Amino acid sequence: MPEFTLSDFSSFKNNGVIQAIGFSLSELYFIAYTGKPGLDVSDSLYSKMSTKVFADIKDLTLFPLNTEKRTSQNTFAYERKSPDKSTSVSVLQEYMLADLNRFLGFKSEIQERDVEVLNLIIKDAKKVKKLKSKGSERKVTYYDDKPGNRIVNLPFQDFILVSGMTQSLRQVSGVNDGIPTIIDATGINFNIDVDFDADPTDWQQVLEELHKNGLDLVKGKAKMMCIVICDAGNDGTQ
Repeated sequence: MPEFTLSDFSSFKNNGVIQAIGFSLSELYFIAYTGKPGLDVSDSLYSKMSTKVFADIKDLTLFPLNTEKRTSQNTFAYERKSPDKSTSVSVLQEYMLADLNRFLGFKSEIQERDVEVLNLIIKDAKKVKKLKSKGSERKVTYYDDKPGNRIVNLPFQDFILVSGMTQSLRQVSGVNDGIPTIIDATGINFNIDVDFDADPTDWQQVLEELHKNGLDLVKGKAKMMCIVICDAGNDGTQ
């Protein structure tokens, strides 16, 4: 069984059928390993596994990576029907992974590698101190008349999810391939109150709101588990 699988495969499983249309090869491999084409901060694997898929192959034209928007040239479809409608999720994932490797002439495995991440840091400690919650009832209210939300008494570790940062990254890239994981490097251990007035589809607005509240995102490196694709005769090591 592929390592690091998730239990949620419902989007791709219906009575023993896997169907995934309009995904990159990287995303298809990610589905085979995890059950999803990408990860969000709410997933248990988010801080452990990168969505960056390494293609250690001689002819990179055989494995187009989605570094730009989706096109008919870099997206694909996969379907597999099991004779047994009660086939388990884990077996369906094994079928898919074996099919991908066989059809494409590759092999794949999970390796730990250094990947690019975005570290959420404190830029202005005075502004961050003002975020400390006054202790009201915990809630997140989304505005009706403008983008953003009002966050009250929320544990800071949930802020990355609620703020829409990961959604915004996907909107900017248009794909799931290799979107940097956002790592909380602030050390903040208190609940917060904040009006986060950013449209999650607008990355610049998200950054501006972070700066307004004393926070920032900076590039960094971290060791994470990654899917590595290599030629069938290659051991995939660097």
